[in-house]
Amino acid sequence: MGKIIYPRRESGDVTETIHVENGFLCISNLKYPIVLGGIRMLPDVREEEVALLAQAMEYKLASFGIPIGGAKAGAKGKVMNLPDLIRFLEEIRGFLTGDDQNYPHTTFITGPDMGTSEDLYFDALRAIGLDHLIRKGLLSQPSREFRLPMDNVVTGLGVVVAAEEIFSILSPLDRGDDPLRGKTYALEGFGKVATGIAQLLKDRCHLRALSTIEGSIFADKTSEFCDENGFLVEKLIQMRDKYGDSFVIQLGLPVFESTTLFTSKVDFIIPGARTEVITEEIASWIIQSGSVSSIVPASNYPYTDRGLEILERNGVICCPDFLSNSGAVLAAMIEFTTQTVADPQESAMDIVHQAVSIEMRDLLIQGIACGCAIGSNRNMKTYQSLYKLAIDRAMAKRESTPILDSIQSIADDVVSHYSISL
Repeated sequence: MGKIIYPRRESGDVTETIHVENGFLCISNLKYPIVLGGIRMLPDVREEEVALLAQAMEYKLASFGIPIGGAKAGAKGKVMNLPDLIRFLEEIRGFLTGDDQNYPHTTFITGPDMGTSEDLYFDALRAIGLDHLIRKGLLSQPSREFRLPMDNVVTGLGVVVAAEEIFSILSPLDRGDDPLRGKTYALEGFGKVATGIAQLLKDRCHLRALSTIEGSIFADKTSEFCDENGFLVEKLIQMRDKYGDSFVIQLGLPVFESTTLFTSKVDFIIPGARTEVITEEIASWIIQSGSVSSIVPASNYPYTDRGLEILERNGVICCPDFLSNSGAVLAAMIEFTTQTVADPQESAMDIVHQAVSIEMRDLLIQGIACGCAIGSNRNMKTYQSLYKLAIDRAMAKRESTPILDSIQSIADDVVSHYSISL
């Protein structure tokens, strides 16, 4: 698939992988007493994969000046199997409580990821006597506006805001207007986050292609699930609720290989499922479409190194995934803050909108100054990577981020800095 984008940091003194019998915990930055990331439980979970995800969390937290280290856990077990998860949590118990014998100053704040769920995680905590760590907070609540948990909505919002900033830069004279109005897009992985994105974009953009693990489909105005502009989002969601990933087979449209989605002639593509999907070959497909201006990921590390280079050299803006999919991390600060929040859902949306907008705008402006291929700069002979510039910015910000030992004080700082609806 090519070289992976997330390398380990060269200064190995802050990176650690803790091996236990039933898995491992990867921590990308031991400088901070609190580390954050989910638990992925799969029979074939790989240490390399988990280490990369921990590094992605590090970039994400660093980008917004949040003094928490990136982390990720990999549990070797069957998907959604409670006994397997219990065994793993018992093995890393000291990290959950912050009193591990070898790492007494490191607390791992975690939750469900692929192969687990919130209910399963809570059941496992109860089984090992850590009921006090159960927190059914804001991100678990259903959104008032959408039929989804807030976790999925704020993640989707970050993707939408990143796209807004990208197309504002591409059309600076239209900044007073909605930069996404009338744009076309394709969605890889029509799951909960993707359905949140589709609902946020429903009256603004036209969904022309989507995929699940069962295959990809393209809008056809003769279908009852489409109009002349693209798919009818509400009808798609109804079908997905009924049939799951196989709903694409039930629509009466031709079903292609999942990767065929990347041949779409759209304005932007949202990778939302597979890691490292954008290989050299798929990047070439995207360039050949002649229409794609940007990739705005909802998933983690969708690019291979070579795929990224091909896209950027040809003027496609490759949004850093650790910026566009940062919504849940930012919104989670509402769960920990000691400040009085009149409307937590509104404040969470504000934080995500403010933070992603500011960081993306600054990155794009600096990218233009540095010679990255953005808008009118796309034909410059020198090549600079916007993606790698974002990593450099994150790590530079990390060096000046103060150490705080309380999640409440960290959350208070983030909420004060970004929220406008306290």
